[in-house]
Amino acid sequence: MAIIKQTFTIVDYIVFSLTVLASVAIGIYFAFTGRKKNTTLNYFHGDRKLKYGPVALSLVVTFQSSIMLLGFPAEVYLFGYMICLFNIGQCAAIFLATKIIVPLMYPLKITSVYHYLQLRYGNNSVRILSVTIGIISQSIYMGIVLLGPAIALQSVTEIPIWTSILCIALAAIIYTSIGGILAVIWTDVLQCFIIIIGILSTLIKGTIDTGGVSVVFQENIKTGRLDMLNFSPNPTIRHTFWTVLIGSFIGSFSLTLSQSTIQRFNSTPTIGDAKKVLFIAGPVFIVMQTLSMSVGLVCFAYYTVNACDPISSGRIRNPNQIVPYMIAEIFRNYPGLSGLFISALFSASLSTLSSILAGLSAVTVEDFIRPHFTLSDSFLTVIAKVTVVVYGGVGIAVAFIISQLEGSLTQILFSVMGAATGPLVGIFFLSMFFRRATDKGAIIGGITGIVFTFWICIGSTVSRDIPRPRPLQLPPILHAQSSIQQ
Repeated sequence: MAIIKQTFTIVDYIVFSLTVLASVAIGIYFAFTGRKKNTTLNYFHGDRKLKYGPVALSLVVTFQSSIMLLGFPAEVYLFGYMICLFNIGQCAAIFLATKIIVPLMYPLKITSVYHYLQLRYGNNSVRILSVTIGIISQSIYMGIVLLGPAIALQSVTEIPIWTSILCIALAAIIYTSIGGILAVIWTDVLQCFIIIIGILSTLIKGTIDTGGVSVVFQENIKTGRLDMLNFSPNPTIRHTFWTVLIGSFIGSFSLTLSQSTIQRFNSTPTIGDAKKVLFIAGPVFIVMQTLSMSVGLVCFAYYTVNACDPISSGRIRNPNQIVPYMIAEIFRNYPGLSGLFISALFSASLSTLSSILAGLSAVTVEDFIRPHFTLSDSFLTVIAKVTVVVYGGVGIAVAFIISQLEGSLTQILFSVMGAATGPLVGIFFLSMFFRRATDKGAIIGGITGIVFTFWICIGSTVSRDIPRPRPLQLPPILHAQSSIQQ
């Protein structure tokens, strides 16, 4: 197996470094300007005076991560474009959220989404169960988010995975802990534009080098990658119309009920602004996600035309490296552009990671500390900052564990996160839509759901009797050497 040697130039390193330093600088700025407002209201909500535009863009990049920029294109490269049907379920989930979630949650003015469950049932039992599930699932998600850009950077440089994981985590921990939600949101705005530029530059240059849009479509049609009409009810098939549609709806609805989402639209001045956040964030997110999935089509067409599949030839170890590997090839004569794409990857991960850290910090203070201890608001703010550091360490540990697993980031995300977030969404559904639901019913249903879903998740991983999905036809291999200079 050939090892991919360093392809970064000094310009690439400069572009990449400036992106990380800009994010940290924003955190330091808001830590300095907000030093006289050392309150939890300011730290968690920006005094509830945030504009809906920046909040919406922040929410867009919070939903995104290295999963979108690496996992989705790799999934399309191997299994086809049917995953794009995710957008239908997401549209339905976002529409439902503007009609139900915002009118329900905004008037409560809650910091933690799990506080709603205490108000609903009059006790802490369901709240504690749900917040425990939420913390565990978000900790796992942090690990996945940290791993993605580390894999990508290793594919174009000699930087080991552990170094990248620590770099991303430390940057997010620094600006989130000292700057609070304001630092998170304005850093997200910067990172949103970097991600857009990264995706568009990859699509445009990759399409040009392949031979044009028509060639991209022709090569993908030949292998069935654009076949999106598989209505099979068989749940063991990797992607069908039903599994993608239903799974995307539940997964997207869980995003609208996530701590990061509730915390953001509850930071706006009015309920109208809160609805505008979702009305803007939803379409922008779907467009960016569709473009990112389309990168997978371009990757396949590019390597088909060049008859040089890097997976089959062993030039990359992991399918999640397929996009950065192509980036290194198509931009090898354009110093700085490879660094720009890696910067987009790091930006996507930084934004998601910082949002998760801010949410976990708020949950810890509001659900575990404030209800049980009489502490000053300024001291609670200090605790919130410390918990950001603690959860950052947890995310690093989880990332190192997940780095030992095989499979695409998308596969790991859907299997593990689905097992945790599915029962959690079920608890909220039961609580919101059924008046006669009791706390005992919610607890029993939640625990049963977790046991059942994790049984399926673990069983599907270790069982040898379950058929494994086979990729679609991959590009041929005619070249012994990659066009990257070895």
